[in-house]
Amino acid sequence: MTWTQAPARQLGYATAYSFLLTECSPKPGMTDQTRISSGAGWWALPGGYVPKLTKIGKSSEKVFAADAGKFSNGSNTPTYNLQAGPNPNSPGRNSGPYADYGPFTKATAAYDRTVANGGSGVDGRVYSFRHGKRQQGLKMGVYRLNAVFFDGHCEQMDDGVTTDPRFWLPSGSVIPDNSKIWADVQAKFNLTFPYRVP
Repeated sequence: MTWTQAPARQLGYATAYSFLLTECSPKPGMTDQTRISSGAGWWALPGGYVPKLTKIGKSSEKVFAADAGKFSNGSNTPTYNLQAGPNPNSPGRNSGPYADYGPFTKATAAYDRTVANGGSGVDGRVYSFRHGKRQQGLKMGVYRLNAVFFDGHCEQMDDGVTTDPRFWLPSGSVIPDNSKIWADVQAKFNLTFPYRVP
């Protein structure tokens, strides 16, 4: 018996990556694999943070996992990284097949917002936000995904709501500047920097 499968739309899911890492210093480990980067624009996790439910903040406001389409960067349709560990897959976008930083940041490989921010090319939202409109290039708020939160509840959320950094980062994390934040996200939530995640 031979198994054959015609090409089809790739579906995927991702855990919220920042909850799985430790702070960049003084923790030992591998940057982008066990601890957050300390490079320019990267957010600082709260002092003493470790991946533990009691450290994340309000569990009903923190995404554990969500629909995700890997990897799109505005210039190509998704490809998939089957390496177990995270690795760079497009400029400044480190993630693996099972985790992603979230749609608030340009460091995402699953929730690209290049087209939503006035760019051209492939609108990555149609791959991750697959429960709303399916046309490319539409306004914020018409694409939808399913997200599971740390308290166990699930929500269907639009691509405007899900870009709030509070869903993807532990409470007390600090985003130093807007260099890794999408312009429409900064405008929607009126973010000023340094921004402390509630």
